[in-house]
Amino acid sequence: MEKHFEEHFQESCGESLEERLNAAIGERDALRISLQSLMAAADLDKEVAWSSMASEVAETLFPILALMRRKFPAEKDFIGAVELVVAGLGIRKFREAALRTFRLTLTEYRVAQYVRVGFSETEIAEMLGISISTLKKHKNSLRAKVGGTGSPLALRELLETTVLNGAL
Repeated sequence: MEKHFEEHFQESCGESLEERLNAAIGERDALRISLQSLMAAADLDKEVAWSSMASEVAETLFPILALMRRKFPAEKDFIGAVELVVAGLGIRKFREAALRTFRLTLTEYRVAQYVRVGFSETEIAEMLGISISTLKKHKNSLRAKVGGTGSPLALRELLETTVLNGAL
């Protein structure tokens, strides 16, 4: 009976059950790969959108927080905590990739964020609680690791155009 069904199927479809099954498995695998690609693209789009939003929030809030720090020096610890939260808005995967890829220290990463937003050396040093000479050492190290040389403006432009821009 089984043989009869296979012969009938082959006559009506022009292919054996095994051929049809292999074709169906191939179609299923192709659909699975397409679905996985779509899901990966959607995840990337979501991460890029979140990163863009986080950058816009940071660029908006950092100047406000710097102003608050100057106007309310007694609240510097609280404002510093808010700055850390805002700085942490970046996508964790991108941040980890930047730290790993460029071998940045956490302080270099934070310096890169502040430089990219456009803070002065004095403001950055104050926000991080370090001296300007220590900040300059972090900036030089950051510049060397990211591959830039030159002026502070060049570092900012480098951070805006490099892979770090999406990571920060």
